[in-house]
Amino acid sequence: MKGRKFLGMGFALLVAALLLLSASVRVRAQTGPGNGNGQGPPQDKITHAERAAAAGRAFQQGALNPLMVEATFETTADVVAAELIDGAPHYFSHPNYANSPLPEVTAGASTLVGNPLQERAYATDNAANVFVVIPGALPDGFVESFQTWNQAERGGSFAPSAGLNFHAYVLRPTGAADEYTVVFDSGQLTVPQLADPAVSEVAEFLVANLAVQEGDRLAFYGQGVPLDIGAGSDGVYYPSPSGPSQGQTITLGSGGFPVLAQARSYSFAASVFDLSLASISGGMRKFVNELPGLGPNA
Repeated sequence: MKGRKFLGMGFALLVAALLLLSASVRVRAQTGPGNGNGQGPPQDKITHAERAAAAGRAFQQGALNPLMVEATFETTADVVAAELIDGAPHYFSHPNYANSPLPEVTAGASTLVGNPLQERAYATDNAANVFVVIPGALPDGFVESFQTWNQAERGGSFAPSAGLNFHAYVLRPTGAADEYTVVFDSGQLTVPQLADPAVSEVAEFLVANLAVQEGDRLAFYGQGVPLDIGAGSDGVYYPSPSGPSQGQTITLGSGGFPVLAQARSYSFAASVFDLSLASISGGMRKFVNELPGLGPNA
């Protein structure tokens, strides 16, 4: 009888110990490191701000913005195809998945914003750390290309324009004096070699679907853009240790962008599809039906 009693007590103690151990394991699983399902360390989510900052750093290190395109030319004048880099989507040039009719836009809505693309006294800045803001404001629309003058004659510069590198920017005013947000960085662009090394020509860098707002400004950082000194109203900031990053907010005239008090004019511009000049017709309106109301009469 005693043997059975001690055996029963031992079994009860064993069950109690197992229950305590199970509870301890459950507590550790709930409070210890994990990813929510008990299968390893937690995985931090990458935020949009972190993703945007990483893209900005990549563009600064030489990567090309996915909205820049590579053009295939049949002749030096006619663009046959423009292939998007890294698969950036053709939002406005292809039908959507429902194959809805696209609106028709009249030609002649594009305009050139910036300075005249012409021969200058210098084919490039001799220094690479120059940040330039073009004074003319952009309209509401889409930037189709950045353009510069590919100057064969070096003039007072150390080299002609071809082969030199720069970044093209779009800046958006914040409302504070001289403060802008960098809404677009092209990444590193290289002025192409001339078809005839003795003949200057326009260098065009195509862009896909870069939406801009009225009041945005063009800018660039680097070399290869011809300039005149002593005339013009371009904003020149030198020495600027580096160009700004996409998404960064900068204040011109302070920090890394000190003013160079010298009149200059650069052969730099952008072709912009100006929505105020466009006549749009056709297409199909979508999502215009009102949602059902609430209440007894709905």
